[in-house]
Amino acid sequence: MQAMTHGHLLWRRGFRRGVRLLLREQKWRGQLLLLTLAALAFFLAVLCTQRLEHMRAAFPSELPIRLEVEFGARDQDIQEFYAAAHALPFIATIRYTKGGAFFMTLHSFEDAAAFAQFVELPRWRTVIAPSFIDSLQSQQQHLAYLLHVTGVARTFGRLFVLLCIALLIVTTFHLTKQARARQRDEARLMSLLGAAPLAVALPFVTQTTILLAGAGVVAGLLTLFGMILLRL
Repeated sequence: MQAMTHGHLLWRRGFRRGVRLLLREQKWRGQLLLLTLAALAFFLAVLCTQRLEHMRAAFPSELPIRLEVEFGARDQDIQEFYAAAHALPFIATIRYTKGGAFFMTLHSFEDAAAFAQFVELPRWRTVIAPSFIDSLQSQQQHLAYLLHVTGVARTFGRLFVLLCIALLIVTTFHLTKQARARQRDEARLMSLLGAAPLAVALPFVTQTTILLAGAGVVAGLLTLFGMILLRL
């Protein structure tokens, strides 16, 4: 019981002393600003990375396609094309309408190039309108470009998040070290008086913890305010 009471008093006194030391110094505003900027950069990096993830998830996993049948195509050729396309492993669904068009779905947009090669075979030139080929290839290239760009941006976003975390850690360590250096004489006196190492270090840890918490709250509120303004 006495040990618990002593520990409680140790933490309470260390916290109070840390608050007094923080308010006594005039540099806490600059330190709070520095930590707030680092925390704000971290929140923005996480937010941007999440947005990129949502953008990639919004890309269609399957690719719907509409094929116009050439005017005058024979029914036998249309049936052969249907059977051959239905047998392709990357075709999810396929159906033919009386309006003269095929409606099909590819398992992935990455299969568009292989499907275009299939449609370009000489035997289907009298069945499928050639204008479809250029449209399909253009669509596939556009989606591939978007995935590449968002993938690269997501990678850089994750690296920036790690960089912000490292910056917060380094800044926190540096501020704690600076606070201890400024109060070196008091810390040395406490050690000479027989204070435990935890009692000596606790006020400086308290200062940094308060600054971190304040920076996190301010950066979080700024990020939330920005999200409301931009309606993200």
